[in-house]
Amino acid sequence: MKPANFRSASGLRPASAFLFVAVVLAMVVAKAVGYGVLEHFSQPSHASVHEPPRPDFDIVDRGGRVMARSVERMDLVMSPRAMWQAHTPERIAERLSVALGPQCDAKSMLAKMLPGAYGGVLRTSGTLFQLDRDQARRVHEWYTDEDLDGFQVVAPAQGDRWELLWEPARALGEEVRGRHAGEMGTPSPTTWSRFLADGLASNILAASELADASDDKAMRKQRERIWRGLMPSADAVAFEGIDPSRVDDVIAVLDDEKVAAHQMRVDFQHARTYPVRDVAAEQDPFEILGEWRFVDEPRAREMTALRWAETEHDGDPEQERLAFEHEVRKTLDHVHPFCGLELLGAHLFEEDPWRELRPAPAHYEYERLQPARGAGKRYYQWDTPEGETPAVVTTIDARLQAFTRQVLLEVVEEHEPAVTMAIVVDVASGEVLAVDGVSKYPSAEFLPLYHEYTPGSTFKVLVMATALEAGVVRPEEIFDTHDGTFWFEGRSKPIREAEGHQTGLLSARYGLAHSVNAILVQIGTRVSDSFMHGKLEQLGYGTEPRVGLGRERGGHLTALPWKRAYTHASVCFGHEVGVTLWQHAAGLATVLRGGERKPLTLVRGIGLNGELYTLDSEPRERVFRRETCDQVRDMMRLGALEGTGKDLQKAVVASGSPIWFGSKTGTTEKEDGVVCLHLEQERNHLNRGKRSKDKGFISFASIKTKAKPHSRACYVSSICVFGHAPESDREVMVYLVADEALKNGKYGSKIAGPAAMKLLHEALGLTHNGVPGWIAHERNGEAAYDHIQNQFERPWTDRVSVVHASWQEGDAE
Repeated sequence: MKPANFRSASGLRPASAFLFVAVVLAMVVAKAVGYGVLEHFSQPSHASVHEPPRPDFDIVDRGGRVMARSVERMDLVMSPRAMWQAHTPERIAERLSVALGPQCDAKSMLAKMLPGAYGGVLRTSGTLFQLDRDQARRVHEWYTDEDLDGFQVVAPAQGDRWELLWEPARALGEEVRGRHAGEMGTPSPTTWSRFLADGLASNILAASELADASDDKAMRKQRERIWRGLMPSADAVAFEGIDPSRVDDVIAVLDDEKVAAHQMRVDFQHARTYPVRDVAAEQDPFEILGEWRFVDEPRAREMTALRWAETEHDGDPEQERLAFEHEVRKTLDHVHPFCGLELLGAHLFEEDPWRELRPAPAHYEYERLQPARGAGKRYYQWDTPEGETPAVVTTIDARLQAFTRQVLLEVVEEHEPAVTMAIVVDVASGEVLAVDGVSKYPSAEFLPLYHEYTPGSTFKVLVMATALEAGVVRPEEIFDTHDGTFWFEGRSKPIREAEGHQTGLLSARYGLAHSVNAILVQIGTRVSDSFMHGKLEQLGYGTEPRVGLGRERGGHLTALPWKRAYTHASVCFGHEVGVTLWQHAAGLATVLRGGERKPLTLVRGIGLNGELYTLDSEPRERVFRRETCDQVRDMMRLGALEGTGKDLQKAVVASGSPIWFGSKTGTTEKEDGVVCLHLEQERNHLNRGKRSKDKGFISFASIKTKAKPHSRACYVSSICVFGHAPESDREVMVYLVADEALKNGKYGSKIAGPAAMKLLHEALGLTHNGVPGWIAHERNGEAAYDHIQNQFERPWTDRVSVVHASWQEGDAE
């Protein structure tokens, strides 16, 4: 790694801003560490240290604009399951609402402390509480005979299993406990919770399953089992962003109520903020950032087990069990990266040497003294502020990313595709300047890496490059177009062309420029299937790119051998192959780059303390000779001037734009029998959260015969354009796909072309938010252009005053 000119701005990481409440913080941390294996040390230390959790890095774009950062925040976190076995919900809610101030009332506080409850009513969960008729009758008789409030057995809406509902605020309240006062007075919350658990167990469990009342350990496990069903939520955030001036009041309530730290505590969090996101926008142009989430208990145990397996454990089994449970609790207490650049950045800091750049956490140390009588007191000792926060410096240009979403939404508005996606790539470096995808229904995955489709004629770029590389064709060699109907070597159906196709004889060069299927099939089938398959594998087709943003798909590349008249011929015009946007963009960029394959990248390096540490780039692999790629580029340029992209060139001339560009369009008619993507997306959306056995679940087979929302065939419309601005050799590629547009055309040049050209102009700095930045005039009898210079001239050379840094593009190369 090498340093670059990464200038750190001052006063931006306000870790020390919290130090003015140092004593308050010291009180807070007392509640953060009161459980776990520390209690089992023979000589416990009264000094404890609190460290704020992750995320502990920022994310900035290539110009230094902050896209994601963390701000320290104090939250009231709890375990409802543990809390309500020892405390009274309404009492705690009332006292905490006063301590938290006017921003909180008792009713809303109670609702937050009972997650999953509707109108205060909770559904019990788990097979234990799926009651048969006899169990339901016994439970009903139990809570009726015992004069218990807040329980109700509900008859099944379907099936033969009854359900137990309960209202924790009533069932655990002081009123119902007061009615059961005995010689020892009103039962304590802990005694009462055990009474309820034991009563339910005796009426639900079989006699053989009941624990021996004299066996404390067995009884504890039985009560835990009951409470897991009664209170499904093990963790919750009861209040976010406590006012620092109110923290001491909240701590006083918790101390006075003798609330243990594992039940409820004030905890530090790194609240994640996204300055580039518009919270009011319906469509988020920065889905690529991803997010952090809390995980459920099964996932927390799985994550802990994976970490646990990497270390040696040979101590006392009980101590090991307690330590493991402690780690599970820690995993549940904090958020974890779920997808996007957040996930990529988090994984980056888990690897060498980048883990060394993670900031030293803030430390708040306190001393707790517990007198023989009375409540314990905490005394602040000292603190150290959090270290300098590193920044993951991405290749993304935030302004261009936002503009990309705007352009994609315009495509959706005009053409109504099921999915539309675009990627903008710096050709030479392989750096991704913007990438986004939009679908008719919300997608849990990042579409450019997950949505598979048939690439169609844009795939001919790779077929031609492979044939030229194999030496089986010359650009000027003449071929028969077969006038739109090509019966190839006994295929059961002819290979046809698009409307307005070329006829007669054409050279290979013009065959690609005009996207003639018959010519590409004749050329491509001269290449052996093993040679072509090998080149496609080299380019990454058929395998996941492993970008690190979350779930990916690797597309589809048919295994060898290929049937010459079918698979081999079909691949030559982009059929019988499946790709993702990212995967195909990487292949196309390889040809435009001159034949060197370089994985597309999203991260330039790590910025810290004025330095930019660049990531080691993967070695480039030569797939095609530069001469081969120059010939293909020439064909794509011809395609823009005279071929399938000529309408785009006409628009460029009419606008006076000085851009130089080449293009390859794609219009793929989907095979008969392929399910309409609109119907498939609708099915997936309606099935969300359902299992195949659930009522209302829609099977895939049922939509195969369902009428399409349109009468025509389904198409994938796409285009690849590349170009540069005047007096510049810096090239940018844009690849845009619209899958199954419903209206206003079907051809890639019509649906995807204008949008792709907007993005190309914007990425080259020729427009700003779509507004042209050039003046056309005549000089010495010839057309000339004066390009208006502005700070958005070229995204990759922006020099902007930013939160973290400013640097020139060359600094990172």
